[in-house]
Amino acid sequence: GRFVDPTREAKAAGGDREGGGEGLVLAGHDTPALTPLRSPLAEKTGKVLDEFCRCYKEQYGVALFNSVRYEIEGNGGLQSQLLHRKVPLEDHVIYSGNLFQYIEETKKWRNRFCVVPHNYGLVLYENKLAYDRVLQPRVLVNSAGYKILTSLDQYLELVNSSLPGATPKSGNTPILKCPTQFPLILWHPYARHYYFCVMTGKEQEKWRAVFQDCVRHCNNGISEDSKVEAPAFTDAVRMYRQSKEQYGTWDMLCGNETQILSNLVMEELVPELKSAIGPRLKGKTQERQRTWIQISDAVYRMVYDQTKAQYDAMVTKCELERPQMESTIRTDMDQIITSKEHLASKIR
Repeated sequence: GRFVDPTREAKAAGGDREGGGEGLVLAGHDTPALTPLRSPLAEKTGKVLDEFCRCYKEQYGVALFNSVRYEIEGNGGLQSQLLHRKVPLEDHVIYSGNLFQYIEETKKWRNRFCVVPHNYGLVLYENKLAYDRVLQPRVLVNSAGYKILTSLDQYLELVNSSLPGATPKSGNTPILKCPTQFPLILWHPYARHYYFCVMTGKEQEKWRAVFQDCVRHCNNGISEDSKVEAPAFTDAVRMYRQSKEQYGTWDMLCGNETQILSNLVMEELVPELKSAIGPRLKGKTQERQRTWIQISDAVYRMVYDQTKAQYDAMVTKCELERPQMESTIRTDMDQIITSKEHLASKIR
């Protein structure tokens, strides 16, 4: 089809590819303040992922057992009550139009032609002509885990509340100036932020609804087709968080497996990162805000890359062991069910 899949191609939840070298230094892992922390961060990330992998392997066995049992007992698995949407056409465009984007590296606002393809990624082109000529897009955004904000005050509040150290007083010079009264900001607790604006309130409402749709679709990034991997993953996340005495729903269960796991790791890393980096953040409030956003994004990308590699390796290992596990389950099915029921009656 005409479109690359931003959800696959983009590096992370905020993954983007800035053309012409824009954003590469910033968006890479080159923030100097991070250099001494690189090794401890990678070690801590590895520890969190090792613990998660233990939970996943246990839950993988449970999910595989349930799947085989449903198949044998002829239930055909849990039936979804929802009607499945038709798979959209590869080159179907949901929405497109012009808006302005703030480019942090040049500190300038630029006109962009934004296309929302069938997979609800956000694809930003230099202009309509670049899109028509099928040139490379400037940016690809997977909006899982993002919040859509329509005022600079809302944005400043979130930025200040995540800043290490004392919360700055309100009324500080804003982190950026918007040329119109109609901003649209994509905010993420860890990944880089995106700044847009339009000319009218009506346009702002329209784009906000479009962005909201993108977030909603990208948040549901776990494939419904996997009858074993999906339940194993979501149960493993729940078990892992319960082991840390965190119960109830979690608002960063957003995106595909790698994005969700990266959020899980970041949740544990950020407090340590704040205490390590916080005292070294110097300068005016806006400088400290900018530096912190850049550092958080750089760490998120490091975590994302490490998480993807470790998670993919574990899934591959489970898949290789699956035939052996499945044959054991089939052989011992009756015995396992009897033991399970016996145990359940004892608990009752």
